[in-house]
Amino acid sequence: MSDEAPNLGKKSLLATLGLAVVGTAAGVAVSLLAPAPPPRAHGPSPMTSSSAPAPPQPPAERPPAPDVLALFGDLARSRQLGDVRITRFSGVEEGAIRVELAPAQGEPFRLEIMRRDAKSPPGVAETRSLGIYLVGRAGAQTPEVQARAATELAKVLAASEERGAAVPAGLLSLEERAARAH
Repeated sequence: MSDEAPNLGKKSLLATLGLAVVGTAAGVAVSLLAPAPPPRAHGPSPMTSSSAPAPPQPPAERPPAPDVLALFGDLARSRQLGDVRITRFSGVEEGAIRVELAPAQGEPFRLEIMRRDAKSPPGVAETRSLGIYLVGRAGAQTPEVQARAATELAKVLAASEERGAAVPAGLLSLEERAARAH
């Protein structure tokens, strides 16, 4: 037997290993370049019902209901409140209407409109039936631009109340919301 036979076995083995490495590398490259699978519809598909559930999705933002839009009147469309622009206002969420505002100069801020009652502390501004509260500033002095915006908003809401706009359904007073939290 010649020495050539063992060399063929080694060469064959090295060639096979080389092809395996090249094939694996090519497979990895193709999988990295392949497009991602399309997103699945919410909830598991019938074929994957035993798979882990999808992470919870944040609740969809609800558009303001007609009673909230009636309360805001023309302000719902114009969004301009003196020197401040309303960037977003919500429907009734957790007992309040959230209003996000951006002044021409300064930091954005948020107000909450709640139902007014005798047990709740007064808001930064008020109407006959609503209190307007500045969010995140308990005990702090209210900056003038924010106090002015709350006052202007109260004027708009008071005019809507005078025209017959009702307190939106689900609106709580500050005291009622605090009681529900405990």
